[in-house]
Order: sequence, then C-alpha cells, then structure tokens
Amino acid sequence: RAMSTDKKPAAYVLVGLPGSGKSTWAAAHPEKLPVASTDSFIESHAAEHGLDYAEAFKTAYPQAVQAMKQTVEGYIAARTPFIWDQTNLVPQERQQIYNILHPTHR
Repeated sequence: RAMSTDKKPAAYVLVGLPGSGKSTWAAAHPEKLPVASTDSFIESHAAEHGLDYAEAFKTAYPQAVQAMKQTVEGYIAARTPFIWDQTNLVPQERQQIYNILHPTHR
C-alpha cells in the first residue's frame, strides 16, 4: 500500500551539467540532507588515480552510477529524506528516477 504524499519523506532530484550548481545547492540546503551523488564518486576516483574530472568521468561514470544507486536504495529502504545529485540525465532516465521514488518519497 502506498504511503500518503504528506507522510512520504522528501527526495530532491538535482540534474544538470557539471558545474551547474547542483552540489552547491545541496550543501546549502537548510535541512543538510544526505546526498547520493555521482560527482562525489567521480571526484574521489579522480583524486585516487591522479586524473582530472573529465578523464575520471570518461572512465568511472558507470561505476559512479552503480555506487549512487546503492546509496539511494539504502535511503529508500530507510525512508530517509535525501538529495539525488546526478550529472547529465536524459528524460527517460529522469522518468526512471520518478518511478523508483514515487512509491516511497515525495
């Protein structure tokens, strides 16, 4: 049975190009919610392997998405409010996110 909308925790989905302000917005959010992010994985991968962001994005994006999805699954299971911060999503991918979150989050 689906939860009523007013009892669902919030999930903010931030989508945009690198450098567009997603992570800045998330860091400044007054609730200081946990963030599931592809960028944090890519930045860590870049630092670990001595790469710049663009190089790391090319080699590690699929792994970043997988790591972020695991994080999201944990937030969903715990019914935790959170921020989903992901780079470069096409409309079909945004619809998939909505389909994942709609039963548990607003």
